Amino acid sequence: MAERYPRTDKDFLIESIVGLKDVTDRHTLAGFADIPNEILYRRFFQLIDFLQKKQLTNVIKYNGLSDITINSELKNSDLNDAGFYFLQYALGKWESRFHKDQGDTKESEFIEKWYKVFVKNNPDLFF
Repeated sequence: MAERYPRTDKDFLIESIVGLKDVTDRHTLAGFADIPNEILYRRFFQLIDFLQKKQLTNVIKYNGLSDITINSELKNSDLNDAGFYFLQYALGKWESRFHKDQGDTKESEFIEKWYKVFVKNNPDLFF
């Protein structure tokens, strides 16, 4: 089983478009290639859509890419325990791929691969 850090009952922000914009804007100022908003919004929705389809969320927050705005966010309370611990495992990997983005299909393959490893190593979180 993978190491897990305790989950707090307090709500907090996990990911947001504002936060992603802030990080990518600072990287661009530092000389990295700019990441277009279209990619940020697509990747944000792609992650949340994956979580929703795998039943790792407590609610359906966004039904489509058109629902994503500058104010879109994902909070601790939006996730069930499996979703929280999956993001603890995979979010850093997902975020590290922003500058390597290969499109919707290829990026879905990455997150699906990480999910399979996570499920295998954390059977107690799944029925």
